[in-house]
Amino acid sequence: MCVFSCVFFFQAEDGIRDLVRSRGLGDVYKRQSLVIGTIKTLEKRYGIEFLIRAFANIKRKNPNKIKLLICGKGTLLDELKNLTVELGVQDDTIFTGYINHDQVQFYHNKLDIYVAPSLEESFGVAVLEASACNKPVVAVSYTHLTLPTSDLV
Repeated sequence: MCVFSCVFFFQAEDGIRDLVRSRGLGDVYKRQSLVIGTIKTLEKRYGIEFLIRAFANIKRKNPNKIKLLICGKGTLLDELKNLTVELGVQDDTIFTGYINHDQVQFYHNKLDIYVAPSLEESFGVAVLEASACNKPVVAVSYTHLTLPTSDLV
């Protein structure tokens, strides 16, 4: 049974080049880096702080070209940006801000690995979207995500 066969995306072709430039995605767009990231509202329950801290650890151990892409808006935006500065990864972290639903596929396709560090999830739609884009997913094991493990890394 394919859970993901019912997930459909519509990609907005117009303005993609401008979108890439305006969101600072030049390096990511050229695919010169391994890109990990998430598409979530920037709120405490989604654990974005843990993703940034883990990314900083990865950068210290392996400083090669790896980028962190965080798509979304929320009350923690400034705090999370400050955390990237504190941890020294601000130059390798891209915050896109709010993205429209019709841009979700575009951003999933910029990722090499989707990370779901959520402390709680209701359904896990973002994980389904990433999987529908054939992206490996890293998810926190204590959330309510109960997807087939063959689709999770």
